[in-house]
Amino acid sequence: MASAKLSAKALGSIVKVNENGTAAEFVVACHNYEARLNGSGRTLLVRKTSLEDRELWAQLNSTTNLDWNVSHMKYWVGSKYIARLDEEIRRNLGKTNYYYSGANSAGRIQGSAFLLSAYELTGERQYADSSTKLDDAVLRVLESGGGSPWWTRSVWPEPQKENGDKTEDGRYTRVCLYGKSDSDDKWSIYKSGVHDAESADTATIRPCFTVPEDMRVYEDGTLRESHAPVIINAYQNAGTMGTCGKGFSIPYAVYDDDVGALTVTEYVDGIQLRRFVAQNGQQLAFTLDENVFEQLATEKQHAIKITAENGIKTAEWTQTFFKTEKLGYRVYAGTLTEGSLEDHAVSSALEALGTGKRLMYKWATRECIYDPTCVDDERDNIIIDPQLEMEKNELGSFEFTLPVSSHFYNSLIPRRTVVSVEEDGVEIWMGYVTEIDKDFQMEKKVYCEGELGFLKDISLVLEPKEYTAYELYSAIISTASAKGWKSFKLGKTSGKLKNIKVNLKESGTQYTTVWDALKNILLGNVGGMLYVRKEPSNIEGGYVRYLDYFLTEDELDATTQCIEFGKNLLDLDYYVKAYDIVNWVTYHGYETKGWWIFSHTDKISVTVKDAKSVEIYGPIERCYVADGTASTEESLRKAAKKKLDELKLKMDYSFEISALDLRDAGVDVMRLGFMKRAQILSWPHELNQYALCTKLSIPLERLDEKKFTFGSASETLSGQQATGTGVVKRAVDTLRSVVNYINR
Repeated sequence: MASAKLSAKALGSIVKVNENGTAAEFVVACHNYEARLNGSGRTLLVRKTSLEDRELWAQLNSTTNLDWNVSHMKYWVGSKYIARLDEEIRRNLGKTNYYYSGANSAGRIQGSAFLLSAYELTGERQYADSSTKLDDAVLRVLESGGGSPWWTRSVWPEPQKENGDKTEDGRYTRVCLYGKSDSDDKWSIYKSGVHDAESADTATIRPCFTVPEDMRVYEDGTLRESHAPVIINAYQNAGTMGTCGKGFSIPYAVYDDDVGALTVTEYVDGIQLRRFVAQNGQQLAFTLDENVFEQLATEKQHAIKITAENGIKTAEWTQTFFKTEKLGYRVYAGTLTEGSLEDHAVSSALEALGTGKRLMYKWATRECIYDPTCVDDERDNIIIDPQLEMEKNELGSFEFTLPVSSHFYNSLIPRRTVVSVEEDGVEIWMGYVTEIDKDFQMEKKVYCEGELGFLKDISLVLEPKEYTAYELYSAIISTASAKGWKSFKLGKTSGKLKNIKVNLKESGTQYTTVWDALKNILLGNVGGMLYVRKEPSNIEGGYVRYLDYFLTEDELDATTQCIEFGKNLLDLDYYVKAYDIVNWVTYHGYETKGWWIFSHTDKISVTVKDAKSVEIYGPIERCYVADGTASTEESLRKAAKKKLDELKLKMDYSFEISALDLRDAGVDVMRLGFMKRAQILSWPHELNQYALCTKLSIPLERLDEKKFTFGSASETLSGQQATGTGVVKRAVDTLRSVVNYINR
């Protein structure tokens, strides 16, 4: 349906506004209403016909005069009446500034809805209650609505002592009405009777209000909000396109039902590429050709932006990508530093001014120790059998073998040497060396632990009290915010964290580490997902390390690459694991009946069950006893229901997938990635859903053997035992490695 801006409607034209769901006609009375008070852009609308309601203008007593500022009518119109308007209209009313005059005061006032003034209707200056007289065309339309007379917001400006204009006590009792004269059939202002302001039947009511001039009027006259256009594209839910090594094209479309044509502008790094007019629903493409792509800085992040304008509002879509020539995987090793004191002084000053970020770490030394693109004479920087493991809420690990020929052979220092894995020039994992084992061929087996392990080195004292989940997260991470190159800062969080309570009053003061507090106390009580994120610092070469904390998968980015049967899905292992299966809870207690020596105690019990679950799985029961005071059936029922809610059937769904990342095959698509959602599509397995990659195993030299786990990771009892054994072994080996290094 075609529409036009309200500002384009002629004075005196009609628009429709719903009152309690029924359309009422309003007259476009004035554009840029009281511009000196409200600025430009507000349009005055006046009801064409009077309301059926009858309300008194004011209620007087022996000490008060008539004054719009404290009148009953002002309150009624500004609160009772506007409650009838559609929520969309109320949202746009705001507060309009306007003039008024009264017996006790005069000046300007604010209100969502009000009445017209005497000056707006006649232009007679003695009223001094407006700066604008309404156009004659507007008045003719209003007068055609009948309903004579109407209340105005004005009081009679010049009280007379004779003829009863004042009562014996001297009260000012005249209100200005607008109506048609019986004698000459003309509309004019006249004054009410002495006590007419206190009569609901004296005059009718014509409310008025202002709305933004950019609201839209449709063909049927309906007044609606102006909505921004919509830009739809393949990367709608992704925060970044990932890494690009060549020019690309992104298909998209623009939509706006309000207008037929939209002005579209495309940018890269803030520079306009093209500007053109597109039709509603038109299929378009953002193309970054090779010539433009080549001019962009390499090994840098770049931003593209698309805007769509409908003449009133603008939609904007932005996306980032990383340009690199280093496609594939590379491994770097070196040491980190927190930066110089001078760097800290500059950074802190910038942060205090709100113009910079505090430097957390930067590389002091850094060498490439794995690059599959090296030629044969450069093989001294190649490590053997590199294997990266990443898992949700775990440290992650990186293992490799270092040959004797590597010039980095004698440079590894446990818990000091830092290793970084890059994917297409972007770091996807960082950690430090924790184990070094030398075999018979003198090759070194190196084990690295993820940077979350830095948090095991930071002690924490946690006070016993009740926290919100956000307060607990903040208290833990704040401890790690000033620990040099091992520092973490508070990152992005879920807004729901402030509504979740964690009671640690009974636990006593806890002396622990930041990592144990995160793992056992925060995640153990609240759940959720931790995610390490890096951003460049204001200091060249520096980075700020953040720890984001989310509750749901929807808060994380999605990849646009689909894992599809017959395309890049190589193998799939789907499992469902049920635990804490309880669907039938019985609570036992006692109640006392009778009085005095006639009292007796009876055992009572109440059972609560999940009928649907029982139908599917059969009854799986638990019994509990209510301790302490006597119970009632109602108290037992509440206790049983609460326990059942805690112990209901819980399911973990998981997909362990072998898939070819099409990016590894040279296809220009967004990579599959750890802690990113992806669509899994396999018609033989009846799968078509988005899931979060919670575990990723990457053998860097055998990319076709990547293992993706989507959903909850499964762990058998034997696996748990093996993990425990491995932890002990790594701890012993780490200690041995440190001792050997010191002895050397």
